[in-house]
Amino acid sequence: MKKIFAAGLMALAIAGVSSVSKAAPVKDMDLDISGLAQLSYSWSQVTGSNDGFDTARLRINLAAKPAEHVSAYASIEGTDNVSPTADSRIVDMYVDLTYLPWVSARIGQFATPNSYELNTNEYNLDTIRYSQGVGVYSMRDRGVALSGQPIKELGWVIFGLNGVGTVTGANDNNNDSALYGGQLNWQALSNLSFKLWGLSTNDTGLVAGADQKEDAIGFGGDFKYEGFHVYGELNDGNKKVAGVKNDMTEYVVTGTYTIPETGVMLVGRYDLGKSKTAGVKNADVKVATVGVNWDFEKNARVQLMREIWAGDNDNTDLLLSVKF
Repeated sequence: MKKIFAAGLMALAIAGVSSVSKAAPVKDMDLDISGLAQLSYSWSQVTGSNDGFDTARLRINLAAKPAEHVSAYASIEGTDNVSPTADSRIVDMYVDLTYLPWVSARIGQFATPNSYELNTNEYNLDTIRYSQGVGVYSMRDRGVALSGQPIKELGWVIFGLNGVGTVTGANDNNNDSALYGGQLNWQALSNLSFKLWGLSTNDTGLVAGADQKEDAIGFGGDFKYEGFHVYGELNDGNKKVAGVKNDMTEYVVTGTYTIPETGVMLVGRYDLGKSKTAGVKNADVKVATVGVNWDFEKNARVQLMREIWAGDNDNTDLLLSVKF
């Protein structure tokens, strides 16, 4: 089934090609190189953690348009702060094909579209740390995505992936499993939008007798007014491994206010995770985040965040970001 689905997506991606386009030489190519350097200092009350400085990110981004209907993008991480299971330092690497006016195709390694945070450039993230649902309901993975926008207010995307993704990369595909999903985007007003998504994996046999099945669904809303920005998500999923079912639901809302003519943004987030293992309720995980972002130069920002966890596990993070 996975091979049939992938072949169908690929066929749709190239169906509008009526002639072979010759790639442009590098000197004529629309090539853009950019980067992001982030340096951090963290204090943590978590037992066993170490306070100190870190090189949080060194991201090198390459974007090119070698032909009218073909564009390519790659993002490479230079630090050791990548997922320990990702098989390389490649964060994103994909090709976009836009031969058909009603649908575009993305092929390669990219973020699933169902997370506000994971689809925001790291420089522009309102908080330093991701919310609990990133990496659980959303990830970077390898496959094909088709998207379209039949009317100005409504967009759609469907995707088929290997199902072995992580937040900062992807794993080797070592089985016949696959992840399928789709999302609807509704631009209700110029400053108000909503999304509804779902995804599912097929049964796999990673270990004999330990087949795995995962399903998830989510809803999100995003609202902006003057200097205020509020967005939130409700995510619900369940995973069954070797007959043991795990359920998790996340409620997360983030609010910011940018003080006019100062470059200062005030940030607050509340993140609640509820879970059950084999039908037994686990303790709720509650995290409140408060902080401030200051864009002190055009391409430089400093962020100070305090994460307040239920229990004595608070974190304070300071992050300096420079993009180039």
